[in-house]
Amino acid sequence: MRLQHLLALLLTLSIAAFAQEKPLPTGVTRVTHVEGVTEYRLANGLQVLLAPDDSKPTTTVNVTYRVGSRFESYGETGMAHLLEHLMFKGTPQHKDISAELTRRGMRPNGTTWFDRTNYFESFTASDDNLKWALGMEADRMVNSYIARKDLDSEMTVVRNEMESGENEPSEVLMDKVMAAAFQWHSYGKSAPGKAWQVEDGAIHLSAAAKKTYQTNGGGDLVTNDEFENYDLKLEWKISKDGNSGIIFNVHEEAPLYDESWRTGMEMQILDNDGHPDGKIHKHRAGDLYDLIACSKETVKAVGEWNEVEIICNKGKLELKLNGTTVVSTTMWDDNWKKLIAESKFKSMPNFGTFTKGKIALQDHGNDVWFRNIVIKKL
Repeated sequence: MRLQHLLALLLTLSIAAFAQEKPLPTGVTRVTHVEGVTEYRLANGLQVLLAPDDSKPTTTVNVTYRVGSRFESYGETGMAHLLEHLMFKGTPQHKDISAELTRRGMRPNGTTWFDRTNYFESFTASDDNLKWALGMEADRMVNSYIARKDLDSEMTVVRNEMESGENEPSEVLMDKVMAAAFQWHSYGKSAPGKAWQVEDGAIHLSAAAKKTYQTNGGGDLVTNDEFENYDLKLEWKISKDGNSGIIFNVHEEAPLYDESWRTGMEMQILDNDGHPDGKIHKHRAGDLYDLIACSKETVKAVGEWNEVEIICNKGKLELKLNGTTVVSTTMWDDNWKKLIAESKFKSMPNFGTFTKGKIALQDHGNDVWFRNIVIKKL
């Protein structure tokens, strides 16, 4: 990983010498100056803020990377914090960072938050100390040791730090505030991932940073509330060769169920002509995925909006696509159990059994858009 690929670099320097205007090196652009703080930007996109303070005999270097815990996918909780700890374990050039910081009399630390991770050190102002601090910060983000022994030891430390805060009033309050701030969240998380974006009145899953079969910073987008008898209406459009779905009656209980489709049924969203699933019976757009095929195909062309209605009421299920009822069935009776037993979900004992649950918009690693989402309780 090259340093210029990192999202941002923030350097706060409390040293008067930088207040003097000098010719800028090639590739460095002065952006603005506000109340004593000057912003520069490097050709590779790195942001540099200089804040000289004549009253201080020290320099502080603060490096902020705009990535934090909300960028973690399901099953990766704590990884941003763990990486922060590993950044102090040394590199081939700086074999013992903690010892070197101590030897120079520097006061260092690192912190992780929802949307950023930062590392900083304050020290006696000198050109030598400044050069060393900048070099060390650049080096450790690219060349840090990621050793098994350090992963094992620091995992325990990170876990203990996390558990120690679980009952802290401020931590509990923050979790509640995050949950209240968003009506939807990524599966297993308290807030939506960064890949879910609002654009032109629609929710867009940007799949530019595909990870596994899902998107980095995505995951299925799930309602906070559960619904039992309801009428769901929304519109969707899918990208070329794309795959997604609307999953309902989801029982979100991580880590027992690591995916929304372990428990919830899915109305398929698909580019029938471009995606391989278009050739599979009961996997086409509008199907009750792998259970019941559409009685009539009414899906529109890729890039066009499709209107959907899912009515779940006292065990009766009706799926409508563009005004036409395409699936109608009864859930939880013997025929329902037979459908599941003959499907790919037969090995999942609790699939399709919950009479109420959450609604999820699926991240299948392709761009998809949703709008005009209305859920009416019946």
